[in-house]
Amino acid sequence: MRMTQLVSKLGKKIAVVQMTADPRGRSETIKKALKFIDEAASRKASLVVLPEVFNMKYSDFVGKYDTKIYERAESIPGPTIDMVAEKARIHEIHIVAPIFEKAMAGEYYDTAALIGPDGKMMGRYRKTHIPGFGIWLERFYFRPGSEHNVFKTPIGTLGMLVCWDRHFPENWRMLTMKGAELIVVPAAIPRFDVETVEYVTRTRALENGVYAAVACRPGNEGSIKYTGSSLIVGPTGKILAKAGIEEETVIYAEIDPKEIENARLEKPFLRDLRSELFGRISA
Repeated sequence: MRMTQLVSKLGKKIAVVQMTADPRGRSETIKKALKFIDEAASRKASLVVLPEVFNMKYSDFVGKYDTKIYERAESIPGPTIDMVAEKARIHEIHIVAPIFEKAMAGEYYDTAALIGPDGKMMGRYRKTHIPGFGIWLERFYFRPGSEHNVFKTPIGTLGMLVCWDRHFPENWRMLTMKGAELIVVPAAIPRFDVETVEYVTRTRALENGVYAAVACRPGNEGSIKYTGSSLIVGPTGKILAKAGIEEETVIYAEIDPKEIENARLEKPFLRDLRSELFGRISA
């Protein structure tokens, strides 16, 4: 597995896993993810980020609506999260593990779970902006979340978004204003959007003076081709690490709080923000 990376040398290390579902099913997919977590831990990563609904095919949510797909949802905690949590405990690391969450019968979310180094749940983020157009049927399966929580960790204050959320700058700004220093975005992005992975992430990181990390799927699942191109970006918009389109791999970068402070002094967007002008937005 080839790795393409540009890595800084200061601060705490984060790892972004780029992987797709194993054609043999959920069990093998989870095994693959756990091996990537082991690899990242061996490289001294303090945080590992997995892609959107990492334990199943994202293509399950594409095409014809099928109520049987709900059978693949899991609770949090539940079987998949329990296995990931055990890895977090063993390695004493933080892990962002996104799954198709069943809150209760009839209530389902596209959720990123944050697991702490003690193996316990620190919190979750439920995707707030749900696409539904053409063959992309997420809106049929997922209820939108409504909270933008941040979590204090030794790596920095962490915020989470999921895939389509990245296109709404309000999401990033809300997390930033709540104190986020690093915003992670598990994703499953169709290949026609490949260019947006870089330019949206770099722009949002620059505008807010935050680190940003996007964990994508590579290659294809049946007829659905994905972007790959997972990346980690610094608070000036500089790319710190980037994967290729097809490869399954882990990329790494270091988080340095001083770089956030320097970036916000150099380009004081937050100082000059006139948030009172946008409190009420209407057509």
